[in-house]
Amino acid sequence: MNKNVKEFCKTYKLTVDQFYGREEFKDNLYLNCLTELPEGFSPTVCGYLYLNRPIEVPEGFNPTVGGSLYLSGVKKLPEGFKPTVGGYLDLNSLTELPEGFTPTVGGSLYLENLKKLPEGFNPTVGGYLYLNNLKKLPEGFNPTVGGYLYLNSVKQLPEWYTTPKVGYSIFFKDYKSVEVNNKKDTKFLSWQDGKYISVDGVFTEVVSHKGNLWKVKDLNYDKIFYIITDGNGNFAHGDTLQEAKVDLLFKTTNRNKEDYEGLTLDSELSYEESIVCYRVITGACSYGTRDYIQNRLGAKKDSYTIGEIIELTNGEFGNNEFESFFTK
Repeated sequence: MNKNVKEFCKTYKLTVDQFYGREEFKDNLYLNCLTELPEGFSPTVCGYLYLNRPIEVPEGFNPTVGGSLYLSGVKKLPEGFKPTVGGYLDLNSLTELPEGFTPTVGGSLYLENLKKLPEGFNPTVGGYLYLNNLKKLPEGFNPTVGGYLYLNSVKQLPEWYTTPKVGYSIFFKDYKSVEVNNKKDTKFLSWQDGKYISVDGVFTEVVSHKGNLWKVKDLNYDKIFYIITDGNGNFAHGDTLQEAKVDLLFKTTNRNKEDYEGLTLDSELSYEESIVCYRVITGACSYGTRDYIQNRLGAKKDSYTIGEIIELTNGEFGNNEFESFFTK
């Protein structure tokens, strides 16, 4: 084993497999005192990776970072640098980008001092894209941005730039802004041919995908959860498939309390509708009903009476409000 690698691992409490990215580093990794990276270093970090001092990025450094990657002191990137970052990617000291730079960024991408863009730079960014020192856009520039696009040194968009895929607004010189209102189009973002997706701002790695259902996990973690869609731009997450289905039903059903005023304690609701009813009347969020779904409804049945729901949720959030609604 290379002596430098061995000393590096000892200093920063890494295993050799963590150094090369073959084993995950389960915490944040603080390397702010480094001024250079050893050859071959390309970790897989579950938390944040901090490298904020001026540093040269060697070829082959392509970390996978579940949190944010801070490279605010880096002034130049090698060709082929394509990190996968679940959170923010901070490259605020860069003034230029290499050709073919296409990072996977689930959060925001910070390029505050960039003065020029290479042709073909059209990243997909889950959060905000900061290009505040860029004065001119190259033809064909059309990134996909889930949040805001900051172009505060650009006086106006060129005529050919008419259909930006931006979730909220584009900010120009003197903080003028153009509302884009493409939020529905940016609810679902995809990278690397569907290997990673962001749904409603939640960045995940895809374990499997079939039709309107995705089994996913947080980047560099093992726990599986689910995402489903109705195919009409509505999505829902859940720790179980059933939770995701119920949450989607709640999002796509235009229910209000008045819809349940005619029910009595003997009225029956389906399993899914009983959960929607409880959420509508109590105001509980999807996480607030998790215990209700998993533990309070007991063995799943086709239907429940209102009286049963009141009894099963005794002592839970919203139970008093739910009971009062039907017994007033």
